[in-house]
Amino acid sequence: MPPKFREVLYVFGVVVFAALAVLSTLKVIDADTAASVSAAVTSIMGLFGVTVAGTAAYNVSKQQKKGTFDEVDPADQVINGINAVLAQQQSAQQAADRVKDALSNAVKDIPVLGPLAQQAINSLPK
Repeated sequence: MPPKFREVLYVFGVVVFAALAVLSTLKVIDADTAASVSAAVTSIMGLFGVTVAGTAAYNVSKQQKKGTFDEVDPADQVINGINAVLAQQQSAQQAADRVKDALSNAVKDIPVLGPLAQQAINSLPK
């Protein structure tokens, strides 16, 4: 169940219960009707609550199969983290080089701007 749907559902429940309390207090509806509607809304919300718990159990089960909760040596966590950072840095450098090449190709043929832009691009750090 997506978070936005749960948020809307919870807000709906709060609004309904508040409206029932106000309508019952002002004697617009009688207490029995307010109690009946409140019980119905509670039952419906309860069904969604069971669904949320089932979804959470399913997701935790998948995470356990992937080893998310396995004990990992702190040194291995650090090494894996460093390797991930280095991989991201290399990927970012490759993306920056592609952008730099595309920009260089785009401005090289512009008569006045081309040479100046090329100098500026060439001065960028690698």
